[in-house]
Amino acid sequence: MKLARVEIENYRAIEKLDLPLNPGLTILHGDNGHGKTSVLSAIATGLGSIPGQLPDVSGVGFLQSDRRGSRQLRVGLTTVDGIAWERRVGGPQKRNVLRELKEVVEAIVKADREGTGPLHLPIVAFYDTDRAVFDPPQRRRGF
Repeated sequence: MKLARVEIENYRAIEKLDLPLNPGLTILHGDNGHGKTSVLSAIATGLGSIPGQLPDVSGVGFLQSDRRGSRQLRVGLTTVDGIAWERRVGGPQKRNVLRELKEVVEAIVKADREGTGPLHLPIVAFYDTDRAVFDPPQRRRGF
């Protein structure tokens, strides 16, 4: 599952962004404080819909601090295969925005249960810059 496009509205410092992604590699670069982490965090929140499609698993949602002074915020993602979904707070809610995503996740779960074919599972890893600055190391928490 590769992303082809990210659409962001009223998320942190981003008022509106429609970002096409290169199917091979996309590099976000810029000075500090210009929104690179906000773009990655928005993508992570959008991808947070995936776990929510699994049985007994909850997804990752928006934080109150993600709102850019607006009642509405939205993150839309589209894959190279044309699967599109969005996460939003406020504004008109669209029906069935997660239908295609749910079908893909159900097919993956079914293939895993039946042991059929190779599975191409989405892997997502992202560490917000706040983690390095504000989160205490795990060794200090007694782990």
